[in-house]
Amino acid sequence: MAKGAFAKADALLREIETKHSAIAHEFGSGAGRRLMRRDSAMTEYLLFPPLGPSPLDPPASGRPVGSVMMFLPELPQRSLFGSNALAISVLEILGWQGGIAPAGIQQALRHEMQRRCLRHADVAERVGVSRSQFENILQGRFGASPEVAARIRDFLIEGAKTVGTSV
Repeated sequence: MAKGAFAKADALLREIETKHSAIAHEFGSGAGRRLMRRDSAMTEYLLFPPLGPSPLDPPASGRPVGSVMMFLPELPQRSLFGSNALAISVLEILGWQGGIAPAGIQQALRHEMQRRCLRHADVAERVGVSRSQFENILQGRFGASPEVAARIRDFLIEGAKTVGTSV
């Protein structure tokens, strides 16, 4: 190792912290990992959209260039791999009008149940179905009526932290 390398590196870090003092408190906090994970989730959704067209997609045009995303807050306990926030396309949420819940809806339900510390029975009561019926919807075994789907959408939307556009 070159003589004085640690001192040079320490001085460089202090210069960076001074120049970027507005965000210096985030250095070493894992914020970069959380943002990269959120970016990765949005990119994954854009590259691998749910199977089948959404009723809200423009006809015969495939995926839109940009998507409006809904971000659900992070879980109380973080994983070893960064953020536990969840991004889901608003098209997927609003496009589900009943029937078998798409994988993104199922994932968002599990996320929100864990984040809000709710049991299956709690959410079932909230959306007006039996616990076993809710579990079947959550597992994709049976579909939901349009009315139940609307109440599930409302449950997910009320938990949203932000809604933004991904281009």
